[in-house]
Amino acid sequence: MSDEAPDVRTETAPVRRRRRMTRGRWIGLGILAVGLAAGLTTWLLLPQPAAPRRDTRTFTVTRGDQTATVGLTGTLSPRTQASLNFTVSGTVTKVYVSAGDTVKKGAKLARVDDDDLRDALALARANLDTALANLDDVSDSGTAAAVTAARAQVKSARAAVAQAEDDLDGAVLRATIAGTVASVDLSEGDTITAGGSASGQGPSLGQSGTTTASSNTAHVVVVATDAWQLDGNVGSADLAVLAAGQPATVLPDGATEPIQSEVASVGIVATSSQDGSATFPVVINLTGEHAELFSGTTASATVTVAEYSD
Repeated sequence: MSDEAPDVRTETAPVRRRRRMTRGRWIGLGILAVGLAAGLTTWLLLPQPAAPRRDTRTFTVTRGDQTATVGLTGTLSPRTQASLNFTVSGTVTKVYVSAGDTVKKGAKLARVDDDDLRDALALARANLDTALANLDDVSDSGTAAAVTAARAQVKSARAAVAQAEDDLDGAVLRATIAGTVASVDLSEGDTITAGGSASGQGPSLGQSGTTTASSNTAHVVVVATDAWQLDGNVGSADLAVLAAGQPATVLPDGATEPIQSEVASVGIVATSSQDGSATFPVVINLTGEHAELFSGTTASATVTVAEYSD
């Protein structure tokens, strides 16, 4: 028998295949491991999102007084106002002021023709002289009745002189208060009657052209601008909680700062509003002097009617 050599290729082929598969598996695992390591390294090197921040705030709780208020609107007007009229009739010969002028107490505002008034005063004084002379005559030789009558005549004549002097003084219209002239309702050449009527044609103060005036308003109005008030109204629901002396603030239209004020009076006689509901008048006095205010300006007010301790 002859011994035959084994087929090496036949015996070693499976082995080789297993070796190649094993080597490829390890290479794949190596590549996978390298990739995982690179990914982990990259993740570790990336900036990590910051943890949510929690802010802590501290609040201080304090106690304070609570207030109840009532609001209303109204118009501003001076607390002191003089509506001035001539006490005698005549023709206006001079107007010394116009609206907006500042005047002192006793300042001349206007004048009427006083010729007739001077004649009346001269006649009254002449009558008084006659009465005094008559009294002297009857005092020496007259009866008691004659003396009594003469004394009455003297008394009447003196009263007539006093009235004539007052009338002559009344030919000049003067300011009875210090303040600002709010209106002038007469012009030079107007014929006025005692008590406040003016009619005629002439240039109106502060205007141009020809006007015809006939009114029963004051000839001149002077207001004192050092003291102001708000005239407003409230409904019946607020009437019960309002009272004189309560503190308030008033804010005129266009103003930015309220003015400290005080309730002066609360009326109890109702008036009807446009919608038919009842309203009651309320007057609030503003404190301090306010030369910047104008009569008739609209303003709002807030009245503090109650305070509660917390």
